[in-house]
Amino acid sequence: MKRKSLIPAAIFFGIFISLVIYIGSAYGSGPCAVDRIAQEWINSIRSPGLDAFFTNITELASVKLMIALILVLLLIPKTRFKIGVPLAIGELTNLGIYILTKNIMQRPRPDASNYLIDWKDVMDYSFPSGHSATSIFVYLLLAYILFKTFDKVWAKIGALILAILPVLVAFSRLYIGVHWFSDILCGIVLGLACLFAVKGIFYTDYKNSDA
Repeated sequence: MKRKSLIPAAIFFGIFISLVIYIGSAYGSGPCAVDRIAQEWINSIRSPGLDAFFTNITELASVKLMIALILVLLLIPKTRFKIGVPLAIGELTNLGIYILTKNIMQRPRPDASNYLIDWKDVMDYSFPSGHSATSIFVYLLLAYILFKTFDKVWAKIGALILAILPVLVAFSRLYIGVHWFSDILCGIVLGLACLFAVKGIFYTDYKNSDA
């Protein structure tokens, strides 16, 4: 492992910590000005079709799905150490930082009357967005592995689709009303920090192959 391979991870962890400190000191547990603006914009574009689409998209980063995915990759011998173990370690790190930050910030979620899902599914604190952090880490890591492992057109298309999914998931958390914009922004930064950390530790010399 080369030290320079962890520089991107250090940068994103630094950005994440800086954002947490700034938001906590400037706004306490309340939303930022941009959060209110983003929420008003989302309310203005909602429609039955988009409601249904993003309510389903947000489930792509559900706890049950992520656990199932990681367990499958750990149970298959060919993917256990190549994908499963790095994914599990990275997601546990992601989860640990996410839970710690939530309990430090203790930011309430937006008004439950604006939710498009059952409020009982989101009874914890708002900051940062766990769905955003998890989807960015998991799907972008899988996209990277797929892109680097198979030098085929289908693999490039699959990697592109995987790379688009976390963007949709992150936006869905804002759209369905359960997060503020700054929750999602910090979730994305945390996910990228974990992504580059795992890439720097486990995939420094990853090469294309037709394995």
